[in-house]
Amino acid sequence: MDTESKSKETFTSSAASAVAYEKWKDEIAKAAEGTLAPVNVDLGYAAKVMLTVATNVAPYRAELEKYGIDAASKMEELALAVVYANALHAWTLNRAIPLDEQSKEVLAHRRVLVAELELLQLRGIIDPAAVNLEGTTSYLAIGEDVRAIATAFLAAWDRVAPELGGRIEHVNEALVAADKLLAAVAENDKLRARSEGTALMRQAAWSLALAAYRELERGIAFVRFYEGDAELIVPTLFDKRTRKRKEAEGEEAVGEQVDGAPPAPAAPAPTNGPAPNLPSSPMAPSKSFEQ
Repeated sequence: MDTESKSKETFTSSAASAVAYEKWKDEIAKAAEGTLAPVNVDLGYAAKVMLTVATNVAPYRAELEKYGIDAASKMEELALAVVYANALHAWTLNRAIPLDEQSKEVLAHRRVLVAELELLQLRGIIDPAAVNLEGTTSYLAIGEDVRAIATAFLAAWDRVAPELGGRIEHVNEALVAADKLLAAVAENDKLRARSEGTALMRQAAWSLALAAYRELERGIAFVRFYEGDAELIVPTLFDKRTRKRKEAEGEEAVGEQVDGAPPAPAAPAPTNGPAPNLPSSPMAPSKSFEQ
């Protein structure tokens, strides 16, 4: 796998979602400091439902606003912010560098160097206490071991060279491979820390959008009480298609009633108005978020 191209992959994003995220970014950051709703739905599907609902409730906005309910416009913007925050988190995770292939190469170098080290120690050329090995419990340990052995060899090369046939190339190659692995480990550690931040912002954006959705849900239930069509105007956020597929596979489905959980909701109703402002393809950021 070409790890270099994977880490530099570029993405594109909807301008509307980017604008919405920037507009609500401060509020999302404040929300992240409090109690957040769990992300227990497919956020892409939930955002589509919210944007569809924004169209569905358009005829009732004036009546809702008479009762102080202005959640429709907020929910629409927050749904777009959720799409962007979700894409930002996925973009960060996707930049992680796969380390398996690199570690195999470094591990092979380690085996050779350890065998040579043991030989040199037996012959009294290198002090057994001069090199402390970490083992093979992690990528970091493998890389550090190779660096430690190679550095010890190079520091005493005048004495080591005759025992190794004067072959310094494999020592240098091992050192270069170890440095690349350790650099990749460090980069992944940075990305892991960054992904924790993007996950928090995604959850906070979802929490704000869900709160607006619930407010709108209650408002429509009130103004459409006698008509009895509130659930058609503001449908469930759960993807029933996913639930049915998991049921067919014998798995527990999201939104299904299990151990006291809420009952499985009905499928979302189609919109009565124009298509919502959401592209059909997956959303993703258009630029680096390392600033």
